[in-house]
Amino acid sequence: MRSKILNIKSKKGVTEKGNSLANELNAVRTIVNFLLKLLKRRSLSEVALSSNFPNKLSERHSAMCDCRLKAGPRALIATIALLLLLSVATPQAVAREFSVGVFPPIIQIDAISPSIITSPIQIENLSEESASLSIQLRQFLPSAKSNGEIEFVNQPDATHKKMFGYTKIKEGSTVRNRIELAPKQKKNLTLQIDLPEGSVASDYYFSIVFISNDSSSEEKSQTVSVGAVAANVLLSVGEKDLPVGKIAEFSAPFFVTKGPVQFKTRIENQSPYFISTEGNVVIKNIFGQIIGNLELIPANILAKSTRLLTNDEGLPPTFDDPRIVWKEKFLLGLYTADLTVSLSEQGPILRDRITFLAVPIEIIVGVLIAVVIIIIVYRRELIFKLRNLYYLNKSNDLDSKKIAIDNMLTMIKYRILNKE
Repeated sequence: MRSKILNIKSKKGVTEKGNSLANELNAVRTIVNFLLKLLKRRSLSEVALSSNFPNKLSERHSAMCDCRLKAGPRALIATIALLLLLSVATPQAVAREFSVGVFPPIIQIDAISPSIITSPIQIENLSEESASLSIQLRQFLPSAKSNGEIEFVNQPDATHKKMFGYTKIKEGSTVRNRIELAPKQKKNLTLQIDLPEGSVASDYYFSIVFISNDSSSEEKSQTVSVGAVAANVLLSVGEKDLPVGKIAEFSAPFFVTKGPVQFKTRIENQSPYFISTEGNVVIKNIFGQIIGNLELIPANILAKSTRLLTNDEGLPPTFDDPRIVWKEKFLLGLYTADLTVSLSEQGPILRDRITFLAVPIEIIVGVLIAVVIIIIVYRRELIFKLRNLYYLNKSNDLDSKKIAIDNMLTMIKYRILNKE
């Protein structure tokens, strides 16, 4: 789960009353009718002037000119009328910003029944508008993405329903199911859970959700957005043994040409309660020297679920696919990465190791070019030798054999001189 304060913003649009809108539309119609009358008078006067003009245009050309004279002003008037209609018909929106923060975002509780559990919660209105918030308790489950996200359950199960009956949100000594916040106001609340004797030993995962649903006057049309902010509660009831888990996946590309290198690390919690992991990844070169130490971000893994681990450099913007990232850019040689993960302060400790090879693309290109050159050179030399041997064996002419032998001796001398 993401350990950060959630800020949710909503906007509400408010339009003017219907009577004022009708009055403005009537005014626009009056203006348009007046402009059309002016256009008609102008067209008549232009026709009269053209009839008295000594050099008359042809009938077809005159009709074209008349159409242009009429189309231009009419198009202009139609455009003005459309702009006026849009300016009147478009509702004026009044933006209202809503932003609320809650701390802590995650509440971890280990309890044994019977007991009374209390935990402080601070909620703050960060906007310039007042906020009215209702309070709800919602059960959640870990997402199948294994990235720390949660999914709310539409209907809580029987054990969570019973636990919600023991749970209260208090302001002072008063139980609240709704709170009011003035602009920039903070309030200190208390989560109280009264665990009776014989409570079921299990884990309970739920969110304390503060929901805003602003309302406005019935005389105004409106668009309402619901904003919400939550504190997630991880409640574990009963005695705990040492957790049980395993490294479900620890992988990286075997061959890379440059950094950074990404490690995919998935831990499976096989225990019936949530665990909090810590660990690191140590990277060594081919000589056994430590050249990288990646500290993992502590993570809560819910019961019977898996979680992808990450470090500070590997935090993705969307949290969809967390990875452990080693940001070293220039890499050359064989490397080993040793993963160490502790499932609790008392253990157990899980370990795994992978190996990867890094060769810069520049070196790869250089080696390929050298290989091609060597092949070309030796191919020519081989062809030359085979040709001389062919002439030496097939030719009956003493002079041809002598020339072939001289060529081979020259080649041998050339090779000896180059070696020296």
